[in-house]
Amino acid sequence: MAVLVDMITGKDLVQLVTANIDGAIPATGLGIKAFVDLVLEKVKDRKMNALRIWGHGITHYSDDTDYPDGNVNFGTDNLNHKNVDSLQPTLERLAACFAPAARAELRGCQPAKGKGQEMMKRLAKIWNVEVHGSDRSQFLITWNPPVYVATPGGRFGTGQGIEVFEKR
Repeated sequence: MAVLVDMITGKDLVQLVTANIDGAIPATGLGIKAFVDLVLEKVKDRKMNALRIWGHGITHYSDDTDYPDGNVNFGTDNLNHKNVDSLQPTLERLAACFAPAARAELRGCQPAKGKGQEMMKRLAKIWNVEVHGSDRSQFLITWNPPVYVATPGGRFGTGQGIEVFEKR
């Protein structure tokens, strides 16, 4: 049985997402290892056709200048192009949970910006699924296009014809 899993990593997003997405799972404050453990616990022996990660990333420095590279926050952990390889043993535990032709969606702000594209390509290879994200800030629960797709084969580009789930 294929499933859609919504994991929320941003404290201020929990109410918004859970009010619009039935079954969304709050994971606020969890580091990457605890996040992976929670996904595995929720999925059990089923397969995910989509993992949507609703959260935040660093978008600006303290002086309010733009941060150049996409990333994703998991509690106090920040996933980015510099540490994705060192986190591979933890992240790859999710690979077996994805159904064929599944995808992961990074539904936070700017994961595809700059070297965040490399992070997305590495995640796609680790999980053997397409990884979707935008280089723009995201508001509420819709995509702020363009949406980019990183493939397990290392390609990266806009997702023409991507099926994007919104409100269930």
